[in-house]
Amino acid sequence: MKLLPLLLILMVGCTAKVQPFLIQPNRLLTSSSDLSRQNTSANASIKSIKAGGVFSSNITIRKQDGTRERVPAKSVWGYSDKNGHVWRRQKRSFYEVVEVGQLVKYRTEVSTTTQVNGITQTNQEVAWLFSRTLDSPIYSSRRRALRDTLASSQ
Repeated sequence: MKLLPLLLILMVGCTAKVQPFLIQPNRLLTSSSDLSRQNTSANASIKSIKAGGVFSSNITIRKQDGTRERVPAKSVWGYSDKNGHVWRRQKRSFYEVVEVGQLVKYRTEVSTTTQVNGITQTNQEVAWLFSRTLDSPIYSSRRRALRDTLASSQ
């Protein structure tokens, strides 16, 4: 009976936690190869980066002094935020790169709204996405990303 709490503590302590993929902070990335280049200096003047609206082909970069700069979306692969987390752009959205291995794993937050007995409730949930490489399309299922891997290797 005394072993059960000890086993539970060991199991909880040994579970793998996902650590984000980190690089130099405050960098605008024009391609995935920029991730390996550490000689690029961090741009401390970047405050925030926002994807354009539905009909916009630009990304807005807000600087520390309050000025805004618009950059063509096609020239931006992604960015790193102030904490060094890497964000990849695809189809007007940004996805956080969490793990790079056999598959690349991304994280994003999705709002889900449910209505039960006339009460509406909105929750934020984490959605996991996958791609074969840093430059291949992002899929919502691991199986489809692996299928993309098999199709490209033939």
